[in-house]
Amino acid sequence: MTAPRWDHHLFPGERLLWQGRPQRFAQGPVWRVILTLVGLVLLAFASFVGWLTSVLTSDSGIAAVAGTAAGGAMTLSAAGLGLWLIAAQWVTRLDRSGWTAYALSTRAAYIRHSNLSPKLEIYEIRPDTAIEHRKGARGGTIEFHSHREDNSDGPVTVRAGFRNISDAPAVLAMIRDIQARRA
Repeated sequence: MTAPRWDHHLFPGERLLWQGRPQRFAQGPVWRVILTLVGLVLLAFASFVGWLTSVLTSDSGIAAVAGTAAGGAMTLSAAGLGLWLIAAQWVTRLDRSGWTAYALSTRAAYIRHSNLSPKLEIYEIRPDTAIEHRKGARGGTIEFHSHREDNSDGPVTVRAGFRNISDAPAVLAMIRDIQARRA
């Protein structure tokens, strides 16, 4: 994936210090293939059980009804699990790392989303900007903006930052340096 261009968003005299993306989803391509194959096997099993149920319960009576109900439940369970395993492989590909890009300049932090509703968020880094750094298993998160919003469940805190980046300590040092220079 090519790095996005940021220079047309920068103000005169502003320099780009860092750019990056969130880490990709942890699941590798081998596991995607294995889980997709398992899902396909479950779908084939569900089809077989559905066919077998229809053949074996062609008689009337209570045993046929019970067999149809049990076969139907097994068919739906296997088909549901199979579809979920296959669909999960597509959903995980839609993780935000593919459509989110980050940049840090000498003045501000930029977050670009290029999914169905593209947008650019710009957060000025000031000396009084509260910075929070959290370490994760595969990267770190640096939050530099938060505000309260009211929604149907009551007030919530909305946070913005560079999520799941591999070089979080270096980016945190750059943000601290920007704050020190602007003080």
